[in-house]
Amino acid sequence: SYAEGGGQGDKAGTAVGRGRLSEDLASLKDFRVIFRQEPKLSVGNHFGSRLVFDRDGYLFITLGENNDRPTAQDLDKLQGKVVRIYPDGKVPDDNPFVGQAGVRPEIWSYGHRNPQGAALNPWTGILWENEHGPK
Repeated sequence: SYAEGGGQGDKAGTAVGRGRLSEDLASLKDFRVIFRQEPKLSVGNHFGSRLVFDRDGYLFITLGENNDRPTAQDLDKLQGKVVRIYPDGKVPDDNPFVGQAGVRPEIWSYGHRNPQGAALNPWTGILWENEHGPK
């Protein structure tokens, strides 16, 4: 994951890509972006972004609210959310908000400030996240 520019007024957001490390370990081959936080709202704050694969192979991505706190409650935006996707970027049909008008289907949970730590509980396999720090 990385901070990606290109938003209106030099704004940025979190993006996630995948590729293969070259044989000489010097570059990525076949790189493609599988997820983009939209709209891009950050001016350099609160990107969040931890990646966790669960036991079923789903990819969870934590996303900061870009220091625009009310957006964490807006279900038409990806700021302040944890999203769940497949490793190719597709959205699972059983995500909580799939099929709801005006709601981003990637959303797994919302109302987060700046989730910078995430892990699976080793006994239950449930995703845990915390708002600051990778530990």
